[in-house]
Amino acid sequence: MASVTLQEITKQYEDVTAVDDMNLEIRDGEFITFVGPSGCGKSTTMETIAGLTLPTEGAINIGDRDVTDLPPKDRGISMVFQNIALFPHMDVYENISFGLRLRKYDQEEIDRRVEEAADVVQLEGMMERMPKEMSGGQRQRVAIARAIVREPEVFLMDEPLANLDAELRVHMRTQLQRLHRELDTTIIYVTHDQAQAMTMSDRIAVINGGVLQQVAPPLECYNEPANLFVAGFIGSPAMNFIEGEVIDGGFDSQYAQIDFDPVEPAKVFRKPFGIADRLRILREFPLERGIQLRVVNSRRQDHQSHRHGRRDASKQPGLDERGHPGRFPVAREKDQGDR
Repeated sequence: MASVTLQEITKQYEDVTAVDDMNLEIRDGEFITFVGPSGCGKSTTMETIAGLTLPTEGAINIGDRDVTDLPPKDRGISMVFQNIALFPHMDVYENISFGLRLRKYDQEEIDRRVEEAADVVQLEGMMERMPKEMSGGQRQRVAIARAIVREPEVFLMDEPLANLDAELRVHMRTQLQRLHRELDTTIIYVTHDQAQAMTMSDRIAVINGGVLQQVAPPLECYNEPANLFVAGFIGSPAMNFIEGEVIDGGFDSQYAQIDFDPVEPAKVFRKPFGIADRLRILREFPLERGIQLRVVNSRRQDHQSHRHGRRDASKQPGLDERGHPGRFPVAREKDQGDR
């Protein structure tokens, strides 16, 4: 196991900056996921850690070693790609042991490592199968076993489940979590799939335009996003935003005028509260002209259905009148005639 440290990493391709001044500390034994939209720089960051591409500026440490200028084979890493890339003319044993045979390990050591790796990824009894005789999930497990036998300090996984069907992706997510627990090693994972990022990771690193936006546990990124991009990117369906100003104890925008509950304003912004059980304002984001509030679940029905009075939240905190979780004290929405 080893920690990974990125210090002011920048990667430029002519006039394009793929990674921009990234600083990141990945802990020893951590499962961290790089997530972001296509082209955000997450795969380039991983390739820089792997040594497949050299940074324009900055330094990379794996454990106590500066590996910035080392070739991939000397960095103590193993990588699993989106394209499984097994040798079609080799059986499972030969595919898994290929790297060890290339490095001229003795046969006894090769057999030991292959057997242990096959046991971890549950490939017992398949050593003589050819890749064409295996399912997509089985072939992916062969690729992971091929990475395990190197006994690396760090695993790098670049969207390894992207080519699998939905049911198999769910199964392989569970397998990867089990693998992390059993090997107790550092795993850096790249995906654009939020479900994978949220369910497997100790922390997620949200990247956009080559810039690191937030690094935090999944639920912290969901509930306490660092900025508008993270707020809008994390979560499905996507969050709605309403721009407006907080004036005279209420929120005013071109879409609605809303009165807040008569509580201390600081408490309003630290704790979520709902409006008519449909509009939930979670947090303020500063703008030049005032405050931008992010709003979720803004599925408005008819105006009349939202003219509820304030309910008594003291009976069952956290539950609404219908017993649904996640509801908060309701603020009254002004009728058009009240304006």
